[in-house]
Amino acid sequence: MFCYVFSGCNVELLKQLYLRRVRKAVVSTQSTGRKNKSYAQNLCLLAKLFLDHKTLYYDTDPFLFYVMTEFDQHGLHMVGYFSKEKESSEDYNVACILTLPCHQK
Repeated sequence: MFCYVFSGCNVELLKQLYLRRVRKAVVSTQSTGRKNKSYAQNLCLLAKLFLDHKTLYYDTDPFLFYVMTEFDQHGLHMVGYFSKEKESSEDYNVACILTLPCHQK
């Protein structure tokens, strides 16, 4: 099992994993709420399905999103994500953590 941290296009990531003949890996991708607004809002809405205290899903500009995926012979599968404020006045590290129920052990 390998762990990759990747920032960029998922197509390029998949090419690298296939070229290296990796069978199983955990991949973390980073995106910003400002540049990828609809993607970030959809992540927040997904979290709202499982977290009843999740309230913020429309103002994603001040957040960074880290999506954890698992790679196997069928491709990438989302395991969960966490978000954090770019600049926190209260020194909080993480704003929201979600692990999809099928991956909770």
